[in-house]
Amino acid sequence: MGKTIDDWLPTHPLRWMTVFAVLYVAFYFLNLLIAPIFDVIPGRVSLLFLPAFIRVASILVAGIAGLAGVAIGSLFVSVVVYQEPLFTSLWIAIASSIGIVLSYLVMRYASNGKELSFSLPVLMVLATLYCAFNALLHGLAWELVGIASAITIKDLALMMLGDFMGVIVMFYALRLLLAYRDWETDRKS
Repeated sequence: MGKTIDDWLPTHPLRWMTVFAVLYVAFYFLNLLIAPIFDVIPGRVSLLFLPAFIRVASILVAGIAGLAGVAIGSLFVSVVVYQEPLFTSLWIAIASSIGIVLSYLVMRYASNGKELSFSLPVLMVLATLYCAFNALLHGLAWELVGIASAITIKDLALMMLGDFMGVIVMFYALRLLLAYRDWETDRKS
């Protein structure tokens, strides 16, 4: 388990934290643009939640620094966009972060402590675990702060689907972007 913790702190942690905080907020705003099409409960549950990819990628790319960035980004969205009280926003940020930590720890334990790769199979298993933990933790956090009255088990299941779809869609979008970049580089050579 010690090796797992050692892998969690990248070089330049403040940069990584900032990068993932900005990415989380940027993708949240991007998600707001498509929200009318995919939202089940505006601002809470979406059938396509793109920031889920940032949550999953953060822990694979930058460990605890990426995770801290996601928490800061989530806190920013709750306080600034939804104008939630700080107490409520903190619980939502914690829920947004702990789900991916639990998923990561389960995956590392299942792989005998080996570092996880940034590949589709790893992302799919990590995203599946994350979706379940995230929905459960958000449901608990929303109940704790009193905003869960309109949220049902069905809504949480749809949240799981939206998180999973966000991870898969963004993975393929990233692959297309990288393939295009490589194509452009080859074309200019």
